[in-house]
Amino acid sequence: MKSSLIQRVHASVLIFLGIALAVTTTISQRTGTGLYPWLHENPMAHGGLIQAYLLMAVVGTAYWVGISGQGPGWKWDVVGIIAHFPPVIGLLMYWNLFATVGSANIPYISLTLHGFWVALEVFAIVEIVRSRPSQPTRL
Repeated sequence: MKSSLIQRVHASVLIFLGIALAVTTTISQRTGTGLYPWLHENPMAHGGLIQAYLLMAVVGTAYWVGISGQGPGWKWDVVGIIAHFPPVIGLLMYWNLFATVGSANIPYISLTLHGFWVALEVFAIVEIVRSRPSQPTRL
């Protein structure tokens, strides 16, 4: 799989999921139903989630613009990997909290998805490095 394809798909998913999850959490907060029904009683949590999800859409947009203007390169794959650090850190810090609000499966699903994208980006970096012509060693 080409690195540029991985980058474009990853950027597209970040944009789409960022917007979709912002809408989903807003519906949950307003109606008390959906993916996060407990947000109805905790609007402050919704404030944090909507910022995080919309920020991921912005990161995805910056990622897309960066790879479009510069072409594929391992630096943009690193950006794609780093974008997953904040949500994974939050998941690990509040893992048990999800069970107490009735969303015990969310961390497993989310961690699996983040792990998948990080692994795909690492694969893309390895592909870029392997496809480069070898440079002579200077002494």
